[in-house]
Amino acid sequence: MGDNPHDRTDPYVSAAIVTAHTRDGLALAQKYHLPPEIQTIIMEHHGDTPVMYFYHKALQMADGKPVDIADFRYDGQRPTTKESAIVMLADTIEAAVRSIPDPTPKAIEQFIERLVRGKLEDGQLSNSPLTLRDIDAICEAFCKVLNGVFHERIEYPTVNVPARPLVKAEKEAEKETKQMQAEIKAEKQAEAEKTPEVKAEAKAEKQAEAEKTPEVKPEAKAEKPDVPEKPAAPVEESEENT
Repeated sequence: MGDNPHDRTDPYVSAAIVTAHTRDGLALAQKYHLPPEIQTIIMEHHGDTPVMYFYHKALQMADGKPVDIADFRYDGQRPTTKESAIVMLADTIEAAVRSIPDPTPKAIEQFIERLVRGKLEDGQLSNSPLTLRDIDAICEAFCKVLNGVFHERIEYPTVNVPARPLVKAEKEAEKETKQMQAEIKAEKQAEAEKTPEVKAEAKAEKQAEAEKTPEVKPEAKAEKPDVPEKPAAPVEESEENT
């Protein structure tokens, strides 16, 4: 197992840390506006149950001095609804049943009965509307679930499974697939063999087309249109010539 910090922590401090999670959970539920019914379950699912592990540790460290069990109790209220009571029992049993060294169906059943009897004797279910018939049904349901979780698993032998013979349809499908693959391969090979010839023919056609096409000379600049010259203006004779 991994390192447990509570092994080197004062049992009173450990109990305070563990029992604070109901208050912290309620604060989160209020922050995120969970329904009132859920908030009630959060505060009631531990009731004022004592944390027996740390109480027992404190007794061992007390050297005979009295230890007040109230210092190790949750500060919540006892369940007032069936839902809160069921969650309380489920939380207690699920956590504790993991400590059973050999979880056989009979051992699980007896363990559940002992835990539920402890809650009844401590008065944790006194304020809940659960009847004894309800409690019997709850215990039976818990037994079924936990027996499914911790059922004994058989060790499977190592066996080499022979290859499954192919049925007729699978053989035909496999044959068609191989034939199709062979045809595709043949087509690709034929295409690869034709490719050099196709390239040579295309090159020859392009060259012949280029020889037939006359070279296009750049168009000459457009000549200016002939504009008729204006007649020269008559020259007036000077007085000297007169």
